[in-house]
Amino acid sequence: MRGSMRTTVLLMFLLLQCSLLQAVDIYIAPLVAVSDDHLLKLSEDEKHFGELFYNEVLATDKDHILNIRLLHGNDLIQNQNIKSVMDARELCEKYNIDYLVYGFYKKTYQSIEAEIRIYERDTKENKKVFYAKAEPGELMAVKNELARKLVVYFYKLLGVDESSRQKPPTKSFGGIEICGGTGYWTPVGEWFELITGIVTAEAGVYIQPDDILIYNPDWLVLFRYGFVVSYMLGLNKPDIEEAYLHSLQLEFPVRLCMLFLSQHVAYAGIGFFYRHDFVYQVRLYGSPVWSNSGTLGISGAAGYEYWCGEDKRYAFGAELKLDAAFYDHPVVRLALLFTFKYRLDFEADGKAGNGTGNNSSE
Repeated sequence: MRGSMRTTVLLMFLLLQCSLLQAVDIYIAPLVAVSDDHLLKLSEDEKHFGELFYNEVLATDKDHILNIRLLHGNDLIQNQNIKSVMDARELCEKYNIDYLVYGFYKKTYQSIEAEIRIYERDTKENKKVFYAKAEPGELMAVKNELARKLVVYFYKLLGVDESSRQKPPTKSFGGIEICGGTGYWTPVGEWFELITGIVTAEAGVYIQPDDILIYNPDWLVLFRYGFVVSYMLGLNKPDIEEAYLHSLQLEFPVRLCMLFLSQHVAYAGIGFFYRHDFVYQVRLYGSPVWSNSGTLGISGAAGYEYWCGEDKRYAFGAELKLDAAFYDHPVVRLALLFTFKYRLDFEADGKAGNGTGNNSSE
């Protein structure tokens, strides 16, 4: 009962905090764009620097914590430029605006610069001034710097704890994966009339770098690569001369992985392999014979893994795999594998960690 009460109070506090943040109105007025010389023309991006700045502010405040809006020239300000404290005061008093951001963008032959000022209606003064300067052509750098400073300022002013917001982890899900698995395979196409796949088994090693390709608070995109050795056993179809097919395959796969909901991984990828086949035939007339041949091929795979435990040391999953071996008569193989993975985690300094290893069975 007490736990439920604490949870309810916490939820009410969070809702109240969000409502307070949303109750503070922050407007960005169009920034005045000018050049140092009438012969020095402004580009289209420079003429609309204020809109670019506003869009960057929204991108920086990606969790939409702040209630920030852009004043268009034909809205509240009716095409007038906000250049001074008096202009800002008049506008804020007339339309009950809590905070107004205004300023300018200036281009010279030697540099570009921008300044934004934050006017507060309650104190009737500019609370903060931010300035950025760069070489010509560095428009994006100026815009990004000012947007970051503005968002950080309002977070501190409104008591938003940035450290509590989700950020990309410095170390994600890296390690060495020892993999192994077993399943069933079947040929596709004309070979289906001749061969029945019985069993396939795999074992190998993957390298899972710590690098995060794409980060989102709810999921990460990573990649892994390695090598896998496979064995496949096949038999002839009934009413055909008795034969046993033994195939050994060395593959070098690359996988694109999505880690989501902490414990789940979905992946897809391709691989290149060398396959060598050994066929034992029991002929109707004559002695049994062995024959063999080898070829290169390409494979595609997609799968799912569930990683167990807080440290995600081992996982169970399944993988669907399609191989194409380039014989004179190409052989396409479809396999369903049930997998197990165990992950050996190594710290960035190369020493063994506490064991967040990853072992994959495919």
